[in-house]
Amino acid sequence: MATYFGGLGAPAGGCGLPQSVVESSNFVALNVQHAQPPMSGEYDGGRNCGRWIEVTLSKFCKNADHSERWNTDFCTGGQWEDGALTGAKAMFIVADSCNDGNVWCRLDRFHLDLAQSGLGQFDSTMNVYTWRNPQVTWRYVDAPGYIGDVAIGFAQNASAYWPTVIIKHLQRGIHRVEQWVGGRWVVQPMFLTLGQVFTLTNVGSEPYRVRLFDAYDAPVQNGRVYNFAMPGQCCGQVFNQVAYTVE
Repeated sequence: MATYFGGLGAPAGGCGLPQSVVESSNFVALNVQHAQPPMSGEYDGGRNCGRWIEVTLSKFCKNADHSERWNTDFCTGGQWEDGALTGAKAMFIVADSCNDGNVWCRLDRFHLDLAQSGLGQFDSTMNVYTWRNPQVTWRYVDAPGYIGDVAIGFAQNASAYWPTVIIKHLQRGIHRVEQWVGGRWVVQPMFLTLGQVFTLTNVGSEPYRVRLFDAYDAPVQNGRVYNFAMPGQCCGQVFNQVAYTVE
């Protein structure tokens, strides 16, 4: 099923981007459940951050007790039926993680928590009062109408000793960042589980030289190499975008 939420927390959502720099107000949190039961949600430790999904409304709960009691299925005592909006579709970008103890969330690896600002994509009548946690189907898709290239920026408080970058405007998400260090390509670590934030290696006065891989482990832009430097006045903003050259 799909629930809704109001917005990303501060200072950033689970993928590492503040709401102000996410490309769309139509964003989604993927399930991160891993403790009870012991399963990994589709958030998958940040691997699916920055990807787009297409969501299709399926069945709606009718004639149920909607008290939403703890540890009770949402539609207990009711029936799941097609409705007037069954089949309606909408697009959302993965920007957050969701960890919810309610049974319909924690028992479903594919549970979605959709930004309430995006519910109107399904129909102008759809809002927080009419949503009622319907069943949905969904799939990953390429970013709609994608043009241009990735955007790279240093994270807030980044420095030469902590050169941490945020990567956004992705066609198929991001799974791996490699940096040219000491004459070879070296995989750089994701920062915590913030799927679009990576900490690079300090290379002194040399420019940073990186290549990226998407959620399918395919090279971004056919293996394009991005060269950039840390700005002289950095890094007071939540996303300090840099210009880069490519090779």
